[in-house]
Amino acid sequence: MTVNQPRSGAPCKISPRGASMIMRKVPLLKPAHVQARLKFANDHLDDPEEEWEKVMWSDETKIELFGLNSTRRVWRKKKDEYNPKNTISTVKHGGGNIILWGCFSAKGTGRLHRIEGRMDGAMYREILANNLLPSVRALKMGHGWVFQHDNDLKHTARATKEWLRKKHLKVLEWPSQSPDLNPIEHLCRELKVCIAQRQPRNLKDLEKVCMEEWAKIPAAVCANLVKTYRKCMISQLKGVSSLRRVCVSRAPPLILLGGEEEDGAQGPREKGRMRFHRLQNVQIALDFLKQRQVKLVNIRNDDITDGNPKLTLGLIWTIILHFQDVLWVEQSDYDDDITSQGDTGKPVAMETPRMTTQPLQSA
Repeated sequence: MTVNQPRSGAPCKISPRGASMIMRKVPLLKPAHVQARLKFANDHLDDPEEEWEKVMWSDETKIELFGLNSTRRVWRKKKDEYNPKNTISTVKHGGGNIILWGCFSAKGTGRLHRIEGRMDGAMYREILANNLLPSVRALKMGHGWVFQHDNDLKHTARATKEWLRKKHLKVLEWPSQSPDLNPIEHLCRELKVCIAQRQPRNLKDLEKVCMEEWAKIPAAVCANLVKTYRKCMISQLKGVSSLRRVCVSRAPPLILLGGEEEDGAQGPREKGRMRFHRLQNVQIALDFLKQRQVKLVNIRNDDITDGNPKLTLGLIWTIILHFQDVLWVEQSDYDDDITSQGDTGKPVAMETPRMTTQPLQSA
């Protein structure tokens, strides 16, 4: 058998479609989460860079003592796989971990705080008072800065909202299940890589290393994360692969992506891969939306095919609002129910009002 033996000559060149890629881990999204993410992108896609420079980003992260050692690689001979210098010592459950709260802005990193025990709303407000506000003053954020945190229950508790209101802090409205939209995740990843390289021996040493490595992060790195935030947001939300996950009930707009019509029948579709095939498929979808009385202004098939982010996201959001899952009650059925139930019958569920949207303007 020579199937596993090395062969002579250069290896075969494969196309991007033939290359094996690592599957990305993403949050489990419900329809409400998808709508919130699209709305967030549609609302902030055109925000200037100066607006993001006013944001103080924050999040909590878990750092394990031996968390990233499994990602290391080594050059060795096949028979030396168990040589001590080519192995990694492991312990169960990562050898323990610590939970950290941190923040940063375009001007640099703020304070990093270790969370002792289980955090509740009172502890979170204390962390904000002792770390967030001093970080804002140290980074000279000035007036008009905006605070970002996710929708954790401790963050959205009534007492926390009241504390933020008394401190006159403006909070960025944030979609749930969207950690990938927070640029601080990149800093946390780099922090974990640097910690793994230093190999702390215990939790006390781990905390010390975390503080040192966090303080070493250059302000230029933070500024670049904020500068490229719009591009990262587009890459997260505009791809067709991510739009296929929009699982709105009975959603005819899926025909736009080559899906099925409302009654389950497969819509007409060009099977080619050329650009004119894509243009034809998008035009079929736009004609379908026109028949369903979805008013779209100045949207051409080439805008969607070429990936115009503003028009594409606006179109998807408009379709979601138009085709939201509602309970339709036929007038005849409604009259029959009223007659059969009489005066003592229970009220019949009425039709949910349809939300209306303004016509989408051109870019």
